[in-house]
Amino acid sequence: MLSYYSNPVGNRLSIESPYQIQSLAIYDLLSREVLGKQPDKQKLTLDTYSLSAGVYMLNVATAEGKQTVKLVKK
Repeated sequence: MLSYYSNPVGNRLSIESPYQIQSLAIYDLLSREVLGKQPDKQKLTLDTYSLSAGVYMLNVATAEGKQTVKLVKK
């Protein structure tokens, strides 16, 4: 039930969930965390300017469960 845009990602990633997002993390393909937050919100915008171009995994956790999606950074 996670909504995220835009993908491919420029310098900002918007995330929306019907549930409070307890934590989120972006990992590179070597499973290293490159960005982490504990927002406790349903909507947020992440600044992804510091990420290099490439493929990443976004892991979002709510009280209802976890979801992982693939991101492509331009």
